[in-house]
Amino acid sequence: MKSLLSVLRVLPIFVLSACATTDASNDSDKPIVELRTNCTRAESVEIDIGKFSTNPEPYIGRCVHARGIIADRSFFPSLQVMYNSRIPPERKIAISGDNETLWGMRKFVDIVAFAYSCQELGRSAQAKADRQDADLSARGEEAGTLVFIAGNCHYFSSPVLHVSERAPVEGEPVRLTGASTGRSFGNLIEIQTTSPSARTIRDHIQTRLDFIRARDFDGLKNFMRADGLSEEDAQEAIRYLVLENDAPFAFLAGVSTPPVVRYFGIKGEPRSARNFDSYRCVCKTADCEGLWPISSLDTEKRPEWPYSCRHVRGIEGDVYLD
Repeated sequence: MKSLLSVLRVLPIFVLSACATTDASNDSDKPIVELRTNCTRAESVEIDIGKFSTNPEPYIGRCVHARGIIADRSFFPSLQVMYNSRIPPERKIAISGDNETLWGMRKFVDIVAFAYSCQELGRSAQAKADRQDADLSARGEEAGTLVFIAGNCHYFSSPVLHVSERAPVEGEPVRLTGASTGRSFGNLIEIQTTSPSARTIRDHIQTRLDFIRARDFDGLKNFMRADGLSEEDAQEAIRYLVLENDAPFAFLAGVSTPPVVRYFGIKGEPRSARNFDSYRCVCKTADCEGLWPISSLDTEKRPEWPYSCRHVRGIEGDVYLD
């Protein structure tokens, strides 16, 4: 137990707020580039995002500036690049800095940032952990610091832009819409409401929406509990879905007219009544024609968008709501 407590005591120091890496040992003989958090516009150089994405090494350790869109905890030079699902994850540029704001952002911006990489950040974090362990050992205490860095690079080793300055670029759209655009850039395809997967989703969700429209939150809680949630989890789900200020389905509370609903699946993926990866989207107005999501990137919770979506997965007959 003493060893576990020692780890837990020092762990928070190393929960750094950018991204982790699983490939920090390849350049163990190179000096570690320490992360800078105070780059300024005056000292920065314009960065070629395409080149940085494919070969970040020449840029690492430099202050840079760029214009693009922050979305999905990443930085993209354009909407077309953002929607390109063929880009390998290790080439997506992770974003870090004020993560509480940046990681929830979907906005065109001008940024000043420090060019870095997940690999370099992992090496730096591990070196700090090693120094911490050496200090603990010198005092006769048990060491064993764990390094965990949240973000996109928890799974992939990619370039990083650590943002120190940002300014919004007004008037730039943050998503593409329309059926023809969706065929070119999107990864979603509309599913007919009569398809087996759509029927399964409808059967699983419709009762929840009916309770919300009737403002019967006790009935909704009891229904969720009968479906396997604990009392605490059911109450938390209702707060998230309906009661919080930006709750995605608050607009349905008290609405007498059934809303317009569409079902979407991932292009090219097989679907059946028992196995599917889909989205059920509800229009907030009378008509969302031409405005529905074309990509899974467009299904996140955004109060300003004209619809709200739930990610619904079927795995061997079990249905999961994300």
